[in-house]
Order: sequence, then structure tokens, then C-alpha cells
Amino acid sequence: MWSPRERINPFFVILLLFISTIASAADLNAAIIAYSRGDFRTAFGEFKALAEEGEINSQYAIAVMYDNGEGVSQDHAEAAKWYHKAAERGHRRAQYNLAFAYDKGEGVQQDSIEALKWYRKAADQGLAEAQFTLGVHYDEGINTTPDLAEAAKWYRLAGEQGHLDAQNNLGFMYAQGRGVPQDRVQAYAWLNMAAEGGNETAKNNRVLIVDEMTPDELEEGKRLASELAEKYRIK
Repeated sequence: MWSPRERINPFFVILLLFISTIASAADLNAAIIAYSRGDFRTAFGEFKALAEEGEINSQYAIAVMYDNGEGVSQDHAEAAKWYHKAAERGHRRAQYNLAFAYDKGEGVQQDSIEALKWYRKAADQGLAEAQFTLGVHYDEGINTTPDLAEAAKWYRLAGEQGHLDAQNNLGFMYAQGRGVPQDRVQAYAWLNMAAEGGNETAKNNRVLIVDEMTPDELEEGKRLASELAEKYRIK
């Protein structure tokens, strides 16, 4: 169920040119261009200099590069160190990756309490991957007491952002009455959104729930699925 850490998205980083108050545009642009061309060694050097000056997004960037061994020898301990610097200052993806590191004991001593703390910080900032992961923790009782209502809450928040696994899990909870009142209409609507997005598990679950629905329930489920898709702009 764990999502892999993501590489730096050059197009995302380009937006930092307009918000960075520490790094010069020229230096940051040089790092972006080098990374986008696959010149990771040059990119790492540029990002590292900016990170040491305190530029938060560059701190996250070099953490990712240490994690992936891009332009530098792979070093999970160094990755965790830089994730921590950015996470402490509120970088939500750094918070998520730091939580992952604590969860798996990569570069840091495994610590389930720290992992849950950082997952929640990222989730509270609206990161869908963190919201989904927190939902899984509460659903399955990983590093915490099981709380199905809390799991459903986090699945819903992630699902509203288009997270397909979260949509599937919430639909399944409605089908089973786990953490939410049993509701086949709601179950169909959430499973359908995940299935239409390409989630294979949801496609199978949708077939199962349709077999249990009356014609009226199915019609209402399709109406609700269309309403939710429009509300959350999920195509």
C-alpha cells in the first residue's frame, strides 16, 4: 500500500522561481535545467549550495537525490537529515518522506511514533498520499489503535483529491459498514470513481456491490457518482 517516493518534478520546481526569497533565480534555474536534462551531478551541486543557505525546496530536492542516488552516492541517512530540515519548516512532501523513513527505518532508527507524527503533519497540510497512508494506519491498526471512523475520514479527504486507492477503500468501507453506516449507494459511487480512474481492485469491488443492489439503488448510485465526479472535478 505504500507509495514510492517521487522524483523532483522540474515543472513544479520552476514555480519556485516566483516564491523563493533566499535563492537567486539564476542559481535555482541552473539547478532546474541541469536536473531536467539528466545532469544530476551538476543539479546536485547547485541544489546543495542553495540548501545550505536555507532554501527549503532545495533542501527537499537534495534529500530526494540522496534517496535515489542521483548525482551523488545513495545515502538514506543524509536523505533523512535533509528531509528533516525541510519538514521542520513545513514542507509537506519532506514530512511525508521523513515519516516513510521512520516507518521503515531507512536512514534513521525505526520509530513508529515519529512516523505517525510526520504522516499526520503532512496529512493535515492536505497531502493526499499522507491522508491515504494515515487512513491505512487507522484502518489496519498500524502503529496505533484501530479506529475505523478515523480511517474513513482520512480516506474521504484523500479520495476527494482523486486518490484512487482511498476512493476504493472508502467505497469498500461503505459496502461493509466499517467505520461508516452501511450504504450501497455510497459504496457504488466511490468505487465507481476509483474504477473509472483505472483502479483494478475497485473495478472488481464495483461488480460485487452491483450484484447486491436493487435497480433503484443502482440508479441512485450512478446519479451520486456523477454528482461526486462533478463536485471534485474527477474526470
